[in-house]
Amino acid sequence: MSFFNWSRAQRAVVARSVLYAAVFVVMLILRPGSRTFYDAFFNTYQIFPPLFAGLCGVAYARHGRHLNASRQMGWLLIGAGCLSYAVGQSTWTYYESVRGVEVPFPGWADVGYLGVFPFLLSGVILLFNSTHVAGRARLLLADAFSAMTTTRPYRKGLDWEAALEGIRANSGTQFDPGLARAFLRAAAARRATLGGLSPVDGEEMRRAAA
Repeated sequence: MSFFNWSRAQRAVVARSVLYAAVFVVMLILRPGSRTFYDAFFNTYQIFPPLFAGLCGVAYARHGRHLNASRQMGWLLIGAGCLSYAVGQSTWTYYESVRGVEVPFPGWADVGYLGVFPFLLSGVILLFNSTHVAGRARLLLADAFSAMTTTRPYRKGLDWEAALEGIRANSGTQFDPGLARAFLRAAAARRATLGGLSPVDGEEMRRAAA
């Protein structure tokens, strides 16, 4: 999706994210003010990203379109994990920057920080497991083709025919036979359209095999 096709809300989020990062870097380099001010600024400043991400996750879980209840719950748990980190950071800031005392360890801040992991892991597992097995296999096949045909700093990418031969040879072992056959048919149609054996971009093959 092109930047020019983004909605006003999407552009606003990106612009504010860039501004946030720029202020963070400037403060990190210049270190204005006293050490107390510097610590208080960063303690407070680090609350906003997980808070914003958590609110977005919860909002998407409630109002977004989901294929099933598992995916909705997955996004809700991811949002809860981000909010848990924000609570931990807020608690840390309260002790260190507001009260001016040493943060207790272990303490309530650690509860918020550690709460991130069960929430996020559970959310990611639900999102992954709710994806159809055939969909995951198709993505694996398209990613494998893209990896074989993409030139890396340490090796040259394979040409189209060699990559397809690799998929054909591993059909039934590394790749599902039915999906491999469908992928090869899509590749043949794409090759006929191009009229040659030129290398093909991985993203184009994703669309061709969809």
